[in-house]
Amino acid sequence: LRGGSDHGLRHASAAAAAGAVAILAELPMPDAAAVDVDVPSFLLQPLVENALKHGLAPGHPDQTIAISVTRASDMLELVVEDNGKGLDGLITTSGRFLAVRPRSVDGLGIGLTNTRSRVTMLYGDRYTFLMSNQAAGGCRVEIRLPVS
Repeated sequence: LRGGSDHGLRHASAAAAAGAVAILAELPMPDAAAVDVDVPSFLLQPLVENALKHGLAPGHPDQTIAISVTRASDMLELVVEDNGKGLDGLITTSGRFLAVRPRSVDGLGIGLTNTRSRVTMLYGDRYTFLMSNQAAGGCRVEIRLPVS
């Protein structure tokens, strides 16, 4: 992955090392077809930060943040998921999340709003940004970007 998108990984490692949370970061080797794809810098960092700040709770055992990057044909899929408390809000049928206490006009917090705005500016309507609660608990954020 080019473009510095490993800042999210560094953020998770730094928080765990500082004792902010006890987490297991699952970081499998990226799909070989995804390694040389350009992605916007700091794309994963706000997603990981949200998982740390809103999803996981200090002191709870067996907390996990999993980050995966795969390429399927002409799309790159970036996923950040945790096994924390999940989303506090409404998920629409289109996969759009509306927070109970939004801090921005689009129903998301500032970090997710900025991330979505940047992706929209770069890719127009050719991307997917989905958030969902997982059946076993936690949140999954999935971004699919076109590969040129």
